[in-house]
Amino acid sequence: MGVLGSTRRFLRFLTLNRVLKVNDAFQTVFVPPMNTRRLSDLAIIGCLAALGAWWWFAPGKDTPKPAVAAVRAHAEEELSTPLTPDPTLTPPEPLPSPPPTPVAPVAITADPQAELGTTIPAIIQLLANQDFKTIVENLIPPDPNRTPEQMAAMAQQMAQDPRMPQKVQATIAALQSIQFATPTYNATGDQATYQPSVDPSGVPTDSPRILTFTKVNGRWYLK
Repeated sequence: MGVLGSTRRFLRFLTLNRVLKVNDAFQTVFVPPMNTRRLSDLAIIGCLAALGAWWWFAPGKDTPKPAVAAVRAHAEEELSTPLTPDPTLTPPEPLPSPPPTPVAPVAITADPQAELGTTIPAIIQLLANQDFKTIVENLIPPDPNRTPEQMAAMAQQMAQDPRMPQKVQATIAALQSIQFATPTYNATGDQATYQPSVDPSGVPTDSPRILTFTKVNGRWYLK
């Protein structure tokens, strides 16, 4: 037993010695020696990585801090509160109005018969008033051979004619039918004709008599 035990211990010693040598050879070939400075750098990098992971995944990191939340709440309250005018402030005075733009004066024609557009309503008004003296003076073209006495007699005859009111109404209707119509002028422009829709005599007809206006000395008359 002594020899056998010694043999076993010797073989175990040889086996352990060979394993240690193989291990040393493996460490020498495949495992480079570790640098202590590199270990410290790796430790720092690991700490930073752990800190970043904790900050990124930490619960409630998006929740604003109490001070920030208070400032935000105050700002939202200020924005939602309607503005009220300060009674101590004086409102600004309104700007003075610009001076009115001068308008060129419009020439007013004293004589309504100076223009054809105003002659027709003027004659209608004279007929409606049945002022026969003025009608004779303004409706009939002037005649140098007609004396004032003849014109007065003509006005008296018209006033005494029982058919005159009917003729006046018919003439007014004929004038009203052409008041806004376009006349036909002659070559010299001193005569204008209208085609009324009713006859000035008051007699119903399909061909009412044409009304003619003539211009004498700058005034229009019903011919």
